Amino acid sequence: MKTLDYLDFQGMKVELLGTFMFFYIGGWAVVNSASHVSSDSVSCPLAHMITLGLMIWTSAHITGHFNPAVTATFMIFRPQQVH
Repeated sequence: MKTLDYLDFQGMKVELLGTFMFFYIGGWAVVNSASHVSSDSVSCPLAHMITLGLMIWTSAHITGHFNPAVTATFMIFRPQQVH
């Protein structure tokens, strides 16, 4: 049975927060675009781009990347460090 001593809970929290922010802010941009509050076609991709860029900039030093799928894979298979 595997123990939980090697899991990176700090990285998991960062990935969870980043994914939540990405979908929350991006979702509201989609809702505003669909309800014709903003009539331009650039606001939705711009909101996603700025949110993703901000989350990568603020949290990539914790996990080394910003991708929940990669973090989950690293947690399961625990790759060896290459020096």
